[in-house]
Amino acid sequence: MPDPVSPELLESLEATCLDLGEQRGWTRDLTGAVNRALKVLLATQDTPGSPVDATRVAMIRELALPVRPTIEVLDHAGFLTDDRSPAVTAWVERKTAHLPAQIRSEIAEWADVMQNGSTVTPRRHPRSHRTTRNHLYAALPALDSWATTRQSLREVTRDDVVAVLPVGGTDRSEMASSLRSIFQVLHGRRRVFTNPTTRMKVGMPEPRTPVSMDVPVLRRLVDDSDPVRAACGTLLIFHGLRPLQLRTLSVTDVIDGRLAIEGRKILLAPQARAALKGYLVYREQKWPNSGNPHLFINQATAGHLTPVTGKWLNKVLGISAQALREDRILDEAHASEGDARRLADLFGLTVNAAQRYTATVDHVSFAEHHKRTGQSTP
Repeated sequence: MPDPVSPELLESLEATCLDLGEQRGWTRDLTGAVNRALKVLLATQDTPGSPVDATRVAMIRELALPVRPTIEVLDHAGFLTDDRSPAVTAWVERKTAHLPAQIRSEIAEWADVMQNGSTVTPRRHPRSHRTTRNHLYAALPALDSWATTRQSLREVTRDDVVAVLPVGGTDRSEMASSLRSIFQVLHGRRRVFTNPTTRMKVGMPEPRTPVSMDVPVLRRLVDDSDPVRAACGTLLIFHGLRPLQLRTLSVTDVIDGRLAIEGRKILLAPQARAALKGYLVYREQKWPNSGNPHLFINQATAGHLTPVTGKWLNKVLGISAQALREDRILDEAHASEGDARRLADLFGLTVNAAQRYTATVDHVSFAEHHKRTGQSTP
């Protein structure tokens, strides 16, 4: 490999790599590998001294050199051109590859507006990648059905939409909502002449009743020998945190046996306090130099600043984190005899969300309540 044309630039990037590595807790081997990657990229530039494209950095994976840390160094130094396509774009292309070309083009335009928003009339704010995926998942059965007889969504009529909608329930509501999103965007962009979903009433999704979990399952999580599983499990079982809250907790949120979340101070249960203490000892032993501020980290995130993923959390627990939260809220609903205000205060629920849990409680009469609490009936 020839030397880079600009040794001064390489020296500057290596200094950035060293500083960033110290902040993130990179090992000496990783820092050395990133420096080798930087040398390769600078030595093979067509235009020496110009910013490096992120897609070009990805090619060094074939040389067994680290891609993600190298991109972080270049970005930190202001020497990166991020020309990568979002993962959701490639996903949409894969899911619609079998559709007619015109329909693929229309769905691609809809997905672009969903991801990036629109500054032209009708204006739209960007939506999350998850929303784009969920909408396309729900709409795909309809698109597959129309693809056999239609070449473009502008050929779809109201009767076509009614014909593909499920009979009822959540599936019908979700598909209608997804198709409405697609046709609204395309009609606003004048890709279709009319919106066949206009003023179409399909009902609301069926509310899902929360279900409690078996006590032995909960006990196994609390008593688990794995410090990561025990800490995550106890915080969900005893305090009903949202999975996102759990993943984005920082080390500094644990203060004197309390948990600071969204302006609230939660007194930790003794089991949760013990599990967190064991996890923090494990974290310090396994990643003593990690600069990641998040409480829960793993091998992939220890050298970065990103939180763990929801998929990782569910895999560690061996069960859905959301199911554990719902079990805790359901238990509180029954213990408080359906006190919606209490659920809202403890778990940050809205009134409608709290009512999903209070609806499972057999509410007692006022006379029975006073009898249980030893009060006289007025």
